[in-house]
Amino acid sequence: MPANIYSVIKLDGHYYAIQTNTYTRYWERYFNSEVYAGAVRLNWVDRGAGLATYSMTLVLNTWNPNSVPYKQGVTEDMATQKANLEATFMKINTQLEFIDPFGNPPYIPGTTTSDGVYFSGFTETIPPYSVPNKVISLVKIELRQTGKGRGITLP
Repeated sequence: MPANIYSVIKLDGHYYAIQTNTYTRYWERYFNSEVYAGAVRLNWVDRGAGLATYSMTLVLNTWNPNSVPYKQGVTEDMATQKANLEATFMKINTQLEFIDPFGNPPYIPGTTTSDGVYFSGFTETIPPYSVPNKVISLVKIELRQTGKGRGITLP
């Protein structure tokens, strides 16, 4: 049976709608490698599954109570969503709660222990269809898994 897929995420206790086709989870394996002079020799040591990076565009809007995002938890008006998102971005070196569109937090690979994220990118755009009486904001965000449960720190 497929997992439930939502059109929203939960970040730092608040729900936000995701723009269609913008959610990406990038997960790269960490390893050490060495290349020797003369003969090329790749020597690498696998250090595990690494940390996930999440990227998506959020649609900040005052949603109608009959809309899908509203029914999935995005009940705050556009101005409150923007203020909450900016306040979350201003939290420095703070592990944040994150629930993805599948309803899952980031997990420490190989365990059932959830992990948090750091808020690492925020780019706001006002789309051309946003008008004074119906303001909509598109915010591209990037989140990085903390790795705190595994003793990993980001450079």
